[in-house]
Amino acid sequence: MLNIQCASFPRRTRKKTFGLYPPLVKDPRRAQFERSLIKERQREGIALARAKGVYKGRKPALDAEKIAKLREQTAAGANRTKLAKEFGISRETLYQYIR
Repeated sequence: MLNIQCASFPRRTRKKTFGLYPPLVKDPRRAQFERSLIKERQREGIALARAKGVYKGRKPALDAEKIAKLREQTAAGANRTKLAKEFGISRETLYQYIR
């Protein structure tokens, strides 16, 4: 019988590794610090893109005229599901416009 053991991945360890592999990050504080650096760089990049006019976000689903019509019909008591289908938006979007 052949018995082979890998020195880098022991079968039994005292640390909880959730499987055969050792934990990738040994110090969670370091991981948290690195994540904060990544988020900071991301925020800076988004700010630069907004300044250039590249990062505008999503366009509204309805224009002001359609929003006024939608609010008028919901105030009259129309079925909201049918209104959402009529305007081509989801019910959640309809409720956001009603607020």
